[in-house]
Amino acid sequence: MKTEIHPKYHQAKVTCACGNEFVVGSTKSEIKLDICSACHPFFTGTQKFVDTAGRVDKFFRKYGEEAQTRVAKKKKVRRAADQTEVQALMAEGEDSVLEDVASEITDAPAGK
Repeated sequence: MKTEIHPKYHQAKVTCACGNEFVVGSTKSEIKLDICSACHPFFTGTQKFVDTAGRVDKFFRKYGEEAQTRVAKKKKVRRAADQTEVQALMAEGEDSVLEDVASEITDAPAGK
């Protein structure tokens, strides 16, 4: 085995956002987590809201106003009840995403 090519192995202190702390072996000396087994809904059996709003806001900040209008149009088309509403929404803008969603809606079986 070659010497001095392996990373240093530490007793790492792991800190969760909920305040839980424990020690594990790692190549890092300190690890910070958003969610751990002490607060994860799967392990605790309680329902907990995990913040995804920050991710959505980050997406809109990155891609701007155009992304927000595309998402709004896509939601309108998906909520459209019949073909006439879909055609009216498509007439408002020449957007390929709207056409794709509209074709999904019109091609879908009536039971779904």
